[in-house]
Amino acid sequence: MFLLIFSIEVASSAPSPQCASPGLDHCLSSVRPVRDALDWAANLTSVAGRPIRPVVLYKDAEAQIIQVDDFLTAAECEHLVGLVQGVVHGPPVPAPPSPPRPWFFAHRPDAWTQRCVGTCSSDAVLNTVDRLVADFTARPKTHLEHYQLLHYEVGQRYGEHHDFVHAQSQLPQGPRQFTLLLYLNDVEEGGETHFRFLDDLAVRPKRGRAVLWPNVDYDSDEQLNHKTHHSALPVIKGQKYGISQWVHKGDFRTLWA
Repeated sequence: MFLLIFSIEVASSAPSPQCASPGLDHCLSSVRPVRDALDWAANLTSVAGRPIRPVVLYKDAEAQIIQVDDFLTAAECEHLVGLVQGVVHGPPVPAPPSPPRPWFFAHRPDAWTQRCVGTCSSDAVLNTVDRLVADFTARPKTHLEHYQLLHYEVGQRYGEHHDFVHAQSQLPQGPRQFTLLLYLNDVEEGGETHFRFLDDLAVRPKRGRAVLWPNVDYDSDEQLNHKTHHSALPVIKGQKYGISQWVHKGDFRTLWA
């Protein structure tokens, strides 16, 4: 009897290949809790068929930071740098439709930044990134927010802030459970992502590198994770391109298409 019970427990905690697939957005009941999803990501060997080697940069009972080099290919990064340049430095994007979306303006970095909406959101390479992110975070891709495109020049920075937005946690899509930051180029000097409350961890930008962290408290999705305040340190030499993805507890894109 003991052996039978043990085998059932193991089976129930094993990953579900069907619902881990980013193409099956209906598997909401099998979405992993935040802590479990991070442990899952840290042990993956591939996402969307692409081999990866996750490295845990920090882990304790409250937070975990995971880094993956070569999450994006050089060609994808080159394409996305062009997309950032075209959107961020192109014609202004129309104001968000009514009702207003407070998270569009929750944090404003001292850098060039723009949301990837409209035609930008249908970019073929970003659709590939969607699949990678969905697999990596064990979330359907409908849970992904619109990408934030970033371009930092010398001296530009992003002061310490948190990606949790309380207004979102009260809406149907729920809070931003995770942030995935993607670096699109090597920076000659500066531009690190700094986590002051995680032993002063500073992640250096590197082309194709991805960094994943939780925004919510492990025990309550309505509370921010106090350890994951972070900042982008000033670029000292060169420039920095990146994109941020915020992954929600529930369906964001259907509600905010």
